[in-house]
Amino acid sequence: MKEQTITKQAIVQSFKQLMKNKSFDKISISDITTTCYLNRQTFYYHFQDKYELMNWIYYNEIFLPLVNELNNEHYDEAFKGMFNTMYQEKYLYTNALSMSGEYGFKDYLYKVLEELVKTLLDNKKSQDIKFYTYGFVGTIIDWVQTGMKTSPDELATWMSEKFNKRS
Repeated sequence: MKEQTITKQAIVQSFKQLMKNKSFDKISISDITTTCYLNRQTFYYHFQDKYELMNWIYYNEIFLPLVNELNNEHYDEAFKGMFNTMYQEKYLYTNALSMSGEYGFKDYLYKVLEELVKTLLDNKKSQDIKFYTYGFVGTIIDWVQTGMKTSPDELATWMSEKFNKRS
């Protein structure tokens, strides 16, 4: 593994560790660098700020695996992967839901799912796309906010069934 990748992963893991006990707003770059024994310049070499760090996590841990499986039309596996990742790090995604604005998880999730729904619904009306997107995002947010009581596999099966019946 490249040194850059190892350093970036150290920053990500330190940030995740901090998210277990602190809200996103309370975490500073200094907290992150102290936790992983790096200096601030090293952090800024890899990320512009903590918002970019959070987006990197969303993109690499949620979006890329989801898209790869959906492109292969493995809807069930795609959603299982996403929900299992979220479940394993529920503290992170519960905390992330409290963030608002363009770096908030809700907004990120909406943008990602809207693009996926557009692709999957192929030539459907924008109202249909919004309906599915808001329904899926609302379901995911509710799942996280109510403590992820439904298993990731059950939720994935439900969402996969909805995508398969999308005609």
